[in-house]
Amino acid sequence: MQWNDQRISQLFRGARRADEERVPSFERTLTLTRTEPRRPRLTMLAGVAALTVALALGGSLALRARMRANQAMAELEKPPALLQWRSPTTFLLENPGHELRDSLPQAGRALHIRTHQAAPTPQRR
Repeated sequence: MQWNDQRISQLFRGARRADEERVPSFERTLTLTRTEPRRPRLTMLAGVAALTVALALGGSLALRARMRANQAMAELEKPPALLQWRSPTTFLLENPGHELRDSLPQAGRALHIRTHQAAPTPQRR
C-alpha cells in the first residue's frame, strides 16, 4: 500500500470529523463555565477535611514527641546523687588488710587490724 498525500489528508479529515462529533465546541464550553455557579465538590471538601485531620494528628504526635524528648533531656541534666552512689564492686576491694591500704600511718596511734583467725580452742584442765 502506497501512502499518497490525498489518502493522508482524507484520513485526517475523518479523524477531525470524529473529534468534532464527540468533543463539545469551544463556545459552548466557554459559556457553560461563565453561566454555571461554581460549587465546591464533595471530593474537594473530603480532601480538605482529610488534610486537616492529618495535619492535626501530625502536629499532636510531633508535640508529644518533643515533650518526651524534653523530659528525657531534663532527666539527663539532673546532677547525679554522688553521696548515694555506691560502686557495685566495692566488696571486691575489702580483703584482709585493706585497712593498711586505705589509711595513712600516724605517730602515736595504734593500728588495729582485724585478722581472720580460727576461733580459740577450749583449754583442757
